[in-house]
Amino acid sequence: MEEYKIEIGEGQLREWLETFRDKPGEVVMVILRPGGKVLLITKDFYPPGAYRMPTGGMHHRETPEEALVREAKEETGFRVNIERNLGTIHWVFRSGDRGIEYYSHVFLISEIADEPIAEDEHERITGFREVDIRELGSIAEELRNLTGRWHDWGVFRAIPHEVVYRELCKSDEATDADRS
Repeated sequence: MEEYKIEIGEGQLREWLETFRDKPGEVVMVILRPGGKVLLITKDFYPPGAYRMPTGGMHHRETPEEALVREAKEETGFRVNIERNLGTIHWVFRSGDRGIEYYSHVFLISEIADEPIAEDEHERITGFREVDIRELGSIAEELRNLTGRWHDWGVFRAIPHEVVYRELCKSDEATDADRS
């Protein structure tokens, strides 16, 4: 388990305390498309051009795997196969002497469908994009560089992309070295 301690603004902490109050954690969906690319989403309220891997909140008494299956269906319409658990990120968000802990369970999954379609209109997904796994580092950098009220959110959302990039590209490099 990786742990990240992040200092955030008081306004952001208040918002996240409210958002995360009824969620013990979330799942991060690394959805591999048939061509080997990773699926990203954007929503109508994100900054222009901001895409990220889909995530979804867990309900109480729901396992990460159960949340993953439910959230993948809601956000993409996909039935999924869990390839492997890439790990858990333990977050500690702080603002002054106040804080909140949260968990992101990261899964590599493959989908069983043709094209993604957001089934839950409350998700407000407006677009999908596919990128090569090696592009996740630059996606993370774009998220980290968001400014204004989106900065703390961008840092939070960048880290899973960096974790996945390291994990999957490390695996690719080991496989490439084995072939040499």
